[in-house]
Amino acid sequence: MRVKVNEKGAAAGDLGDCDAAYLAATADMALKAPDRAAIKQYLAKGGFLWIEAVGGRRAAEEAVKTLARDAGWELTPLAKDEALIVGRFAKAHGYDLSSGVRYGRALRIARISSQYAELSGIHQDGKLVGIYSPFDVVFSTTGYAAYGCRGYEPEDALAVATNIILYLTDRNTTK
Repeated sequence: MRVKVNEKGAAAGDLGDCDAAYLAATADMALKAPDRAAIKQYLAKGGFLWIEAVGGRRAAEEAVKTLARDAGWELTPLAKDEALIVGRFAKAHGYDLSSGVRYGRALRIARISSQYAELSGIHQDGKLVGIYSPFDVVFSTTGYAAYGCRGYEPEDALAVATNIILYLTDRNTTK
């Protein structure tokens, strides 16, 4: 797998040759109609979009819901037996995120009876084209604590990220 990182970001229209794109959702995130159209076209051609609410902020979650509505996407929670959650893929074996998942301090009490990874599928025209996490994954992998960060414990954040990457390497693309 070849990974290309651009810290400055990429224009929505420049995603054409990428297998996957990552969108760090913030409260003030708003994509203009041409950018939404470019992302929809990218996804229709086999691209994949991973969105997460940075810091697990609730306001970012609302921004993602608005984006999904404006783009015509359907967000549906992944079932506990889906490959991304249980880590069973055709070509690889990942992590079982259906139970025993640990959360950072800001979520630990709230998720005491829900110790599984919470991910939603992004569906466009009935097809799974992306994954959305309402909780922080990427920053949470670092092991650094940030006040109010609603994310996973580092080992579990790595497990969530690993399952997403394994899914990407395992899926059949039409590109």
